Amino acid sequence: MTSRFGRVRLERTLREWDPHPWDESDEDVRRYREESEHSLWRHEWDLRKRQVFLVRDRSGAVIGEVELVDIRRGMAVAELRICLFAPRSRGRGLGQEAVTAALIHARSRLGLRTVYLRVYETNERAIACYLKCGFRPKGRLTRPGGHGVLLMEADLASLVGRRRQNTTRRALSASF
Repeated sequence: MTSRFGRVRLERTLREWDPHPWDESDEDVRRYREESEHSLWRHEWDLRKRQVFLVRDRSGAVIGEVELVDIRRGMAVAELRICLFAPRSRGRGLGQEAVTAALIHARSRLGLRTVYLRVYETNERAIACYLKCGFRPKGRLTRPGGHGVLLMEADLASLVGRRRQNTTRRALSASF
């Protein structure tokens, strides 16, 4: 299952992509990896509740991954996670395109109404991306060790409607 949106393509995979070309010196990537590894012991491996997508750039290179986890179809909600681990992919709007593609998939293919995420308050670049994608702050969590985490949420009904006004129909109707 694949989809193109702008300059990125999401490619669904049934398992965690390995090996990750992690840049262990990057603090945000290191935290993401630690949290992902910790979450493996939870119910997320149930494929009905988890979808993982490789993010590929125009050249076909894998530049990151997007996950929809804890998918609760009855409540029409899921959590979004993203990590762009290729340094050349950052600061170019590719994360915004990958998040948008994942939100369109969540709405059109999974029938979800709400997607939420957690982001460290110090990750200003990611917060700016999520705001552009339609996420709004919903609360603050405190992690052990004092790391502040911002809880953000996107209402997909209003988001997808707004995107239809601002984006070509061809991009929104991309097949997943």
